[in-house]
Amino acid sequence: MVPKIIEDEALRFIVDSFKDQVNGFIEKSINRLEFSKTKLREDVLKDSQVDIFYSLSLGSLYESLDYDLQALKYYDHALTVNKTLLPIDPDTSLVYCFLGEIFIKLKEYIWALRCYLMAKKIREDTVGGDTLDTATIYNNLGVVCYMMKSFLPANGYFKLAYEIYREFCGINHPRTMMIKANTTKKAKK
Repeated sequence: MVPKIIEDEALRFIVDSFKDQVNGFIEKSINRLEFSKTKLREDVLKDSQVDIFYSLSLGSLYESLDYDLQALKYYDHALTVNKTLLPIDPDTSLVYCFLGEIFIKLKEYIWALRCYLMAKKIREDTVGGDTLDTATIYNNLGVVCYMMKSFLPANGYFKLAYEIYREFCGINHPRTMMIKANTTKKAKK
């Protein structure tokens, strides 16, 4: 989510960057996003939420180009800034989710597990365990446990995520069906 303090002129370039990303023009998206930073006042650039937004957005773009180490640098910077925020903000879990994702991609499952467990703790402490965002983290924990061949915990996380999605979105929602497929497919192991 774009921080509210970003000025309209920069916001226009951010929106265009998102459109470029959706259309597969990743390099162009990176350039627009970087350019949008030049349109911000100095005090806005120093805002922690703005810094994290840009770090996660740029990291995600580099990750989609398979420049994983470049993405990791942006995520690491976001983590450093993230640690200055109050732990009552549920969005502080996002940095750990991005890191977990890239660690899965790099097959660093122990690190991914640690990141997702931290994200889980933050979400459960701030918004509770029965939300869609927290359920997504449960599903991601299931994936990591599965990749680590810890099938019993994986199945537990998948079932928990499935029940939350089923309750909030119904059984025919695409995410609910994907999590159900994870539970069914991975339970056979």
